[in-house]
Amino acid sequence: MLVFYISAFGGPEEKDNIIRLSEKEAEEELLKILNTNQTPMSTSSIKAIMHKNGRRCADSLMRVLNKMRYKGLLDAELSSTEHEWLWWVIKE
Repeated sequence: MLVFYISAFGGPEEKDNIIRLSEKEAEEELLKILNTNQTPMSTSSIKAIMHKNGRRCADSLMRVLNKMRYKGLLDAELSSTEHEWLWWVIKE
């Protein structure tokens, strides 16, 4: 079991081989995931891909996604069929 913490200094935090990303690193990872998919993705789908890649937001995933939406990087809508938020990158 690999456990170490560096988060007090803003670096990645790793526990059980899951790397906790800083907000900036999480934004970059989320943009990469959403740009690769190129279709709206549900919150649970994004979380599953992050987990599969061994990544985790240091803050709540929903909080990071909403901050990105407020910055104008992402857009989202509540899906009536999936009963969760769908996210996509805003193309300029």
